[in-house]
Amino acid sequence: MSKGLGAAIGIAAVVIVAAVAGGGAYYLGFLSLPSATAKLTAASGDVSVNGRAASLGTDLRENDVVKTGPGSSAEITFFGSSVVRLDENTEVRISDLIESKESRTIKLDQPAGNTWNRVLLASGINTYEIATPTSVASVRGTAFYVRIVEGAVDVGVTEGIVNLKSIKDGAVVTEADIDRDKAGVVRTDALETIDVQALVRDAWVTQNEQKDGTLREEVKDKIRSKYGNLIGIAKSQYGVTDTQVEEYLDAYVGGEYTREDVEALKRQYGITIDLEI
Repeated sequence: MSKGLGAAIGIAAVVIVAAVAGGGAYYLGFLSLPSATAKLTAASGDVSVNGRAASLGTDLRENDVVKTGPGSSAEITFFGSSVVRLDENTEVRISDLIESKESRTIKLDQPAGNTWNRVLLASGINTYEIATPTSVASVRGTAFYVRIVEGAVDVGVTEGIVNLKSIKDGAVVTEADIDRDKAGVVRTDALETIDVQALVRDAWVTQNEQKDGTLREEVKDKIRSKYGNLIGIAKSQYGVTDTQVEEYLDAYVGGEYTREDVEALKRQYGITIDLEI
């Protein structure tokens, strides 16, 4: 977050950012209903949920299993603003899907295939893990893939950092933080070592990065729609420009503003905003 904000712009930032990050809206709860914390938002070809043909828009719950067949794909959206996309011949089970006032937790089991995971910090997901038979990848706000190939698991990161652990009989053997533009490989016959390599941006990676850009814009559009009146106040009363609105929204959706940041700004400028949803 920019530290050189003047008073007027600082107030505008509070109005906009607190509008979408404060009170009951802190976890973007307005983007999803309690019954729709996880939803099947895309399905092409042979896609099943718990062994039955999938229906687009199906609400998903803990222990639900989504599978794709040859030449097929699917997408699960969590809390309206984070996704896991399944490539062909992929299986994912939702092992944990927990929401409370203070946190959101998602844990997935991936026994086979290739997934793309895009976790926006704006979704309020505190814990996001995806486990394979020999690894666990943990993040909070990032983009990465998990590929299970013969004898190995390949985890590539395009944004943020992923903590990757190799697992044997439920115990951690070793771990490494995989930075942006890197990939970590866990080999079944060498669990003591995680091989870190340069990320290869193949067609799958490029395609999903483009989809992630669309996702960010969709989330920003929902914020504009929900809080258009407050954004209008920031523009008319405090002189904030459309460019600055975009900067604040990009920063919020990207997770650059924390709840503590918002409260500090409110205290600094003596602003009281009650935004319970």
